[in-house]
Order: sequence, then structure tokens, then C-alpha cells
Amino acid sequence: NKLGATGWTALFKALCENKGDKIESWDLSNERVGLKTVEALAEYISVSPALKSVKCARRPAQCVKPR
Repeated sequence: NKLGATGWTALFKALCENKGDKIESWDLSNERVGLKTVEALAEYISVSPALKSVKCARRPAQCVKPR
């Protein structure tokens, strides 16, 4: 899935408004995410009730665990 920066940013912004989402993890390791997407992702991480992990790099040492 290659949503691109615009698609990922729109998706994460929409999820910020959906307080009941049940997404527990994201694997973005094969996606090209830029600064706008990372900013939208950070905002989503801060409000997500269920999110436990986000993988945004191919190497495990570079993975982000929000909680």
C-alpha cells in the first residue's frame, strides 16, 4: 500500500477524530513517510486509546513503541 505523504497524513488526522478506534499496531516500515506524516502520526499516538506499537523502520532497533 503506497498512500504517500498526503494519504497517510489524512488517515492519521481522521483517526485522531475517531476516539473509539481499536488499532493496536502499525507497520510503516515499507512506507515512505515524511515530516508531515510523522507529525500527524505523533498527534494520533498521543490520542489513540488502543495503540501499543508503531514500526517505522526496517531494523527493530529503530522501532518506536509509544507506550
